[in-house]
Amino acid sequence: MTSDLFISENQTETRTIPAQPGLHPDLTITYRPALGLERIAYRAKGANPDPNVLNQHEVDLVAKYAVSINGQELRDKDRVARLKPVVRQYLIDLILGYAAADEGRDARAAAPPGV
Repeated sequence: MTSDLFISENQTETRTIPAQPGLHPDLTITYRPALGLERIAYRAKGANPDPNVLNQHEVDLVAKYAVSINGQELRDKDRVARLKPVVRQYLIDLILGYAAADEGRDARAAAPPGV
């Protein structure tokens, strides 16, 4: 078994995202990747017609799995709820494994074509 296939307990990953003028500054995001059950829960909450249900789930998800942005902790749900939507979506994509950490992006860039 390789550790690249599994999420270990207390595993953290980092992603750096260049600034997008008008949207956000340079970001260094540290987070803990979630297991697959969180993806299922996220999809289920998204199917609910009440937008408050998905909003609260997103806030809870980010508060639970995001460690920091630019060194600032994100445990306070009120602060998480006020994140710019684009930044919150980056966090969700990283936490749920829809986007790669810097380590994964580097590995793909170094891989031979077709891999």
